[in-house]
Amino acid sequence: MLLTILLLAAPGFAQSLKTVKEKSRYLTEEYSVLADNKAVRSGPYKKYFREGNVLLEEGQYENNQRVGQWKFFANGKEELVYDYTTQKVMVNARKNLSSAGLIQQADSLTAVELEQPPLYLASSQQVEGILVRESRLPFNLMKAGTMEVSFRIAATVSPSGAHYRIIPSVQDKEFTTLSRGAVQLALNEVEWVPAVYQGQSVTCIYTLEPITLHGVAVRQMIVR
Repeated sequence: MLLTILLLAAPGFAQSLKTVKEKSRYLTEEYSVLADNKAVRSGPYKKYFREGNVLLEEGQYENNQRVGQWKFFANGKEELVYDYTTQKVMVNARKNLSSAGLIQQADSLTAVELEQPPLYLASSQQVEGILVRESRLPFNLMKAGTMEVSFRIAATVSPSGAHYRIIPSVQDKEFTTLSRGAVQLALNEVEWVPAVYQGQSVTCIYTLEPITLHGVAVRQMIVR
């Protein structure tokens, strides 16, 4: 009798969900929302690169909050697992160039060895893939004979978020503007786990891997 009552009561507690598939320029997101309130995400979530339908991340939502362990993938392999409930990094197979960072001490920035560098909570394949696809070498530089340029991203990461600064290899206004636009698209709404130093979360400046662009020779056309 008890089993029958539980089975009858269960539908009253269950919430009806509706699956949504949302596409942007490079990405496809699949997630569930409440059937009676489409603004509330609840249930499984997956993100793919539209090109090749490559899985980038998966996890779970409850009442618009990420909960439990989320997995991030690069080139078909699990590179990062982060538990949003406990706010802990469970797995980090991502290649980090260095654990050095700049933190504010007294009135100056000091280079220190971090116990944990800042980590962005997104697939590196997603971030790097969009950066490469969106970055451009301006025509005026190729015309002037500059066939290789690069830029680095200096991220100032704090417990409340991140801000980005472009460090270009050449001083060219158009190249800097294009690079800034690529960074804005690639890192839009990406969350970060702040750096840890002496057991505490700290604000630090961390430089990501450089993006290098190669151009082709521009031949001057002679109109007769």
